[in-house]
Amino acid sequence: MARCAKLIEQVRLERTELTFTEAFLFLKIGHSSDVDAFEHFLHRVSDDEAADYASTHADDRNFMRLAFAFLEPHEMPTHSHLADLLVRWSQASSRNAEKFDHLATMLGPWRNDTGNHGKLVDGVTNVSFSGSHVHIELSKIGESGKELRGLAAFLVTNQIRNEIMNRPKHLRKRIVLEELGGFRAIPQGEQVVTEFYSRMRKYSTWVISVVQQKTMLGESAAAASLLGNSRIGIFLRQSDPSELEEISKSFPLPDSTKESILGFNDPSREQGAPFVYVHKGSKPIIATGRHIVLDEDPTNEGSESEATGGGSPAKRRMKK
Repeated sequence: MARCAKLIEQVRLERTELTFTEAFLFLKIGHSSDVDAFEHFLHRVSDDEAADYASTHADDRNFMRLAFAFLEPHEMPTHSHLADLLVRWSQASSRNAEKFDHLATMLGPWRNDTGNHGKLVDGVTNVSFSGSHVHIELSKIGESGKELRGLAAFLVTNQIRNEIMNRPKHLRKRIVLEELGGFRAIPQGEQVVTEFYSRMRKYSTWVISVVQQKTMLGESAAAASLLGNSRIGIFLRQSDPSELEEISKSFPLPDSTKESILGFNDPSREQGAPFVYVHKGSKPIIATGRHIVLDEDPTNEGSESEATGGGSPAKRRMKK
């Protein structure tokens, strides 16, 4: 652990923009495919250097945090461990006994052994996030389970964030918030959206949000982060001119394009779903398109999109 911390310190001297965690990930990801190579790399730091670092940084917060990076999943402290520790503290401390006992009681419903929701938060996870696609559906948690929904969202987004940060930066990743309005309504939803849009780009991550109306975003920090860090917008039919004026503040639209959007037909099987594609940049791109579902039969599954933008229509076939 001291060897690793010493190497992190060396990396940060050369790359001052990296935080302690980012420097650790820089070292780890570079050797993630070969554990033996990482161990050999750590031994660039001699025993004497490691011992000296450990003795002089014993109280350093980052050094203590690093201990968790060397634990296996089954070795990590769990929610039940924390609750049990609070119970022992309540019995040992007369001054803070009431506070510790209250915290232990509040954590009780989330214990794996006695709580109703313990299976979700207590113990080693049984869900893998290492595949190429992960789909999380939070809408199945009813409105009555507001606390459960908030905790589930926190755990999921925290796990996704860690998974993205632990993968090589050159690999492209994508996060899709399929119903942004509902996601922002959960506890800490605003903060999560803001962080995704402000920080995930440096990890080669493309964040996509689906929003019914721009006015639903309001003037929040999440809205500012989303609109300020988005390059591409796909806009469907709008019947309210004021909504288009709001959109134009972030994605400038010519009057002719606004008229097209207002005049779009309702989506139908025959005419498809019309949309406008806007790509911001030094040379903006604006194109109108139409998404059409093809006949569903064993030999012809899929859909087509037809787009026009400064040239002849182009069609793309897409599988469902």
